[in-house]
Amino acid sequence: MKKIINIIFLLLLIKVFPQSKKNSFVRVEYDIFYNTELPNTKKGILEIDLNLNNSVFFLSESSLESGLKKDDDKITLIGKNGNRYMKTDRAKKLIQYSEFIKNETYLVNDSIFELNWDINHTEIKKIGEIVCNKATLYFRGRNYIAWYDIKNPINFGPWKFNNLPGLILEIYDETNRYNWKASTIVFSNKSEIEIPKEDIQVISIQEFVDLRYSQNNSKIYSKMPRGVQTEIINVGRSGIEIKFEWEE
Repeated sequence: MKKIINIIFLLLLIKVFPQSKKNSFVRVEYDIFYNTELPNTKKGILEIDLNLNNSVFFLSESSLESGLKKDDDKITLIGKNGNRYMKTDRAKKLIQYSEFIKNETYLVNDSIFELNWDINHTEIKKIGEIVCNKATLYFRGRNYIAWYDIKNPINFGPWKFNNLPGLILEIYDETNRYNWKASTIVFSNKSEIEIPKEDIQVISIQEFVDLRYSQNNSKIYSKMPRGVQTEIINVGRSGIEIKFEWEE
């Protein structure tokens, strides 16, 4: 009960945020649920710099352990999935984030899209004590439903979601395969998320797609014992993004 009260209190705090000139950062913590072939949960922290109109989204490690998962005579392969960062720079119209592909870490450059939200909905929903409005969106192969706080005109959200007339507190695709929901909101006068400086290769979103979806599992199969039934779990085109604008 105490935890629920604290969450509601933190959600209420953001109501007075626009009146405070000292605080220039908003941090939103999200509970993330992936209802995929290998269901798992993550934590996400969105830190918004209101002065620069930029944001950083930190994504924690998956709740799954990487490696081989053996169940009787079936082996499931789980890829490495560590902490990741995503930076949204509105001035450069750039989203830049880290990805792990084929045992290599890359920095992917993607564009900030003016997402074509449909906000012509009358439904409302309470998240904590905040009354949220509904919006819907088609983005890269999936249809999404979002709930945003129109009284706080902060047009950011988790992951690559942005451009709504209010802070996104919850968003999920229509199959509920991917779900982000805010648990706490705080404000402060300084940043608390530092992006690690790494000397890694920078690639475009098109190059990332080519690398991501051309993975060859033949070497993996060759190392398996004879007679073992294998199940290769490849998020591929069942991931969050399944169709890109140049493929439409």
